[in-house]
Order: sequence, then structure tokens, then C-alpha cells
Amino acid sequence: MKNLVFLTTSSIIGKLASFVLYSLLAYNFGKESLGYFSYYFIVANIFYLLFDFGGNIYEVKFFTSETYEKNVADVFFVKIFTYSIFAPFIFLFISDPFFIILYVSFFLESLFTVVKSGLFCKKQFLTFSYYMIIEKVSLIIIALTGTFAIKSLFIFYFALLISKIIVLYIIFLRKPAKKNILNISNLSLKRMHTFVSDSWSYTFYSFFALVYGRVGVVIMKHLSENSMGDIGIYSSYENIIMSTLIIPEIFFKSYYPAITEDYVKKDISSMYEKITSVLKISLISSFLIALFVAIFSKEVSRILFGPDFVESKILLSIFSIKIVFRFALRPYLSIVASSDFTGFRTYISFVIFLFSIGINLTLIPFFGLQGLVGAALLVELILFLSYRIFCQLRIIKRTFLKHDIALLTQIALILLVTLFLNDIDIYLRMLAFTPIVVLTLFMLLKEKNNFIFRKE
Repeated sequence: MKNLVFLTTSSIIGKLASFVLYSLLAYNFGKESLGYFSYYFIVANIFYLLFDFGGNIYEVKFFTSETYEKNVADVFFVKIFTYSIFAPFIFLFISDPFFIILYVSFFLESLFTVVKSGLFCKKQFLTFSYYMIIEKVSLIIIALTGTFAIKSLFIFYFALLISKIIVLYIIFLRKPAKKNILNISNLSLKRMHTFVSDSWSYTFYSFFALVYGRVGVVIMKHLSENSMGDIGIYSSYENIIMSTLIIPEIFFKSYYPAITEDYVKKDISSMYEKITSVLKISLISSFLIALFVAIFSKEVSRILFGPDFVESKILLSIFSIKIVFRFALRPYLSIVASSDFTGFRTYISFVIFLFSIGINLTLIPFFGLQGLVGAALLVELILFLSYRIFCQLRIIKRTFLKHDIALLTQIALILLVTLFLNDIDIYLRMLAFTPIVVLTLFMLLKEKNNFIFRKE
């Protein structure tokens, strides 16, 4: 229980740190500066996904509690060599200092990932949470310094870099780190070759699974003139939406082990019962959160990112539909992750990646920011339907029709709110939202004995 509390706390602080950074950057330097930051962050993140060799997903499998100490120096060396050898060629094409700072930041994050993977292998969750909290609190402090003490755009870019230097410095102060990571005599070309050759499938999965949602920003930068302001607005919306996903992540930690156990036992009936319980809670939660964002999009944009971000408030209302899709998607992801069909994730991520490129190339030249938002929602729809249909036909083999109807009802209500309530007085909107809050709380109280909340 203590481990779960600390892991949850570190996850919340991580989301908060990202949110604070984006919000302060928007307030201090406007939507165009946020747009440039988001663009360079995404490009640097793409290289990170390619050079991280599957990250935690693969490294936790590669390491064991017995072999972490023996292999960690090899993995460190491979990552340092990869980032170093490609850096001159990358900087030849993208020489902006802001991008270089972010590239180095992700390089340090890649090294930090090795340490985090080792902590997971050895089940040292408290130490993992401790390091994560140090990094994210450092990030928040540096971002606040960039706002109130040294009002410089460079500070916001350096915040990511310095926070990682701090946590890595603390890690290297510990004797085990000095002994294992810095011990060159531990290096083995054979182990390095094994690590790299076995990682390709995890690398591609991580790349396609994470890049499909961000490829639109890269396309918009190159296809639409004067697009940085729009990219800044889109990034602020994306940050709002993604910050709400801490809730399904917390739920996931509660039910995923039980779902996996049911699949191992081939108890599909029990698995179906648990998943329907999870879907019910997920839909109730997303109903309240998504409608709140849709109804109060104007106030949410102004308070969190400043007046420059209010002009396209109706797009944030529509974009809140993504919350509904993401909450509903997570239980289906857990089914596939626990099954023998894990290869489906790589396949569908690649298909969605190609679809994302195509739909963004189609919509952005004609509709700009509206096209970027529309493409993102279409990608979420296709992703959800892919997992939803696959789980019913290949794994669970039972219907989820009631939950599908509830999902469609939520989307319809969000669209109605966007059309009819978006521009009315805030007090009238608060009055309209009150019965929704009461209804949602009543529905949650009825679910107090739901599988997610049990301590078994």
C-alpha cells in the first residue's frame, strides 16, 4: 500500500511539473513561444524514443535483480555512444540552441531511465518515487525562478536539463552507482550486442505508440505559415487533456494485476466482470471531467494559460472528447497487455501512426488549427475502436454494448454543450453544471463496492 501511495504521489507531481512549466511559459512569453517549445520538445522526444531502446518496457525485462549490476554499465555505454554519434548530424540540420538543450535533456532522461528500470527490477519503489519527486520538484522550482527572478526564455528550457542533472548527481553520489555504472571493466561487447539486437521491437512499439499523437504538430509546423501560435494553443489544450489522465493511470494500478491473473487462469468470465466494473467507473469519471472542461473551456484556458488562449475556446470544448476516449480506452489496453496478443499493440500502433500522418496531411493545409484538433480526435476514435473491437472478437468474446451507448451519450452531450452553452453567462453555466455534479456523485456512491475500490 505504501508503494502505491508513493508511486501515485510521484505520478501526480510529475503531471503537475509539466503543467506548471507549460502554464508559466505561456503566461510569460505567449502562445508563439509555447508553440516553439512544444515543437522542439516533440522533435527531441522523437529522437529520444529512437535512441532509448524501448526504455522501461524493455529494460525491466532485460535486467533482473541478479544481473542489473552486471549489465547497467553496458546499457549506459550504448546510450551514451548512440546519442553522441548521431548528435553532430542532427545538429547540422537543427542548430537552434533551444533544441540542443532539449536534446541533451532527453539524453540525460535516457540515462535516468536505466536507473529507474533497475529500481523497478529490484522492487525499490520508494527509492524510485524519491528520485522522481526530486526531479519534478526541481523542475517546478526552476520554472518558478524563470517567472519571478530571472525572466528569461532560456530558463524554461534549462529547467528540464538542470532538474535531470540534479537527480543524476544525487544518484551518482551513492556508492552502488559509482561501483556499477562507472566501472569500465564491467563492459561487455557481447552483452551490448544482445541488448541492442533484442530491443528493436520494443523501440518500434514505443516510437509508434507515442509519436502518432504528436506527428500533427510537426506537420503543421512545415505546412502552415505562421503556425507557431496555433501550435502553442493546441499544446495548451493537449496539456489540459493529458493532465486528467492521472485518474485512469491510478485506476490501472489497482486493477491490472487482477486482470492479468484472470487471463493466466483463463477465467474470462471473471475478467469480463472486472472490466465492465472498470469501464463503468471510467465512464462516470470522464463524464464529469470532460463536461467540466467543455462547459468552462473559456475560464480554464484563461486561468491556466492566459488571455491569448481564450480565442479558440470552442476547440477546447470539442477537444475534451479526447478525455472520454482515453478513459474508455485504458481498460481495453489492459486486456491486450495481459494477453498473449501483445504483438497487436505494435501492429495497431504502426497503422495508427500511418493514419495520423495521412489525416493530418489532409486536414491541416485546409483547416489549420481546426484540422489539427479534428485529426487528433479522429486518431483517438480509430485507436479506441481498434482495441474495443479486437478485445471483443479475439479475447473476451462478449459484448460491451451498454458501455458503448454510454460513451456515445457522453460525446453527444459534450457537442450539445459546445453548441448551446459555450457563450452564455458563467453563472448560468455553473447552474447547468450543478445537476451534473450531483448526478455523478450519486452514481459514484452507488459504485462504492466496485471492484476498483476493494482492498482484496
